[in-house]
Amino acid sequence: MKKTREELRQALRQTSEILIEEILDWYETNETPNMSQIEAHVLNIREKLGQETARLLIQSQEAVHLSTVPLCPKCQQRMRYKGNKEKSVDGLIGLVNIKRAYYYCPLCQEGFFPPG
Repeated sequence: MKKTREELRQALRQTSEILIEEILDWYETNETPNMSQIEAHVLNIREKLGQETARLLIQSQEAVHLSTVPLCPKCQQRMRYKGNKEKSVDGLIGLVNIKRAYYYCPLCQEGFFPPG
């Protein structure tokens, strides 16, 4: 079910607060960090915020259900739906962990995330 604007706002604020605390904790434990150290930590926080924002927006979309059960790429038998499983997707902002429909072929013993 698609999340409302307010639900997304709350989730993004919570993520932001956690990341703000993370960088402030780091800053307080380092007496005199140099510019390179500060930049490295700021870039790390920026990457985490981008990845979590993408994950939240992707996960909030309506689930796409296939109209037909996919066939196994190896043996061409019908695959079995095994629910939504977590998958790491390497996008423009780095790795994003999302939940997607997952299918399994009992004959070949291989799993499959359909595109989409």
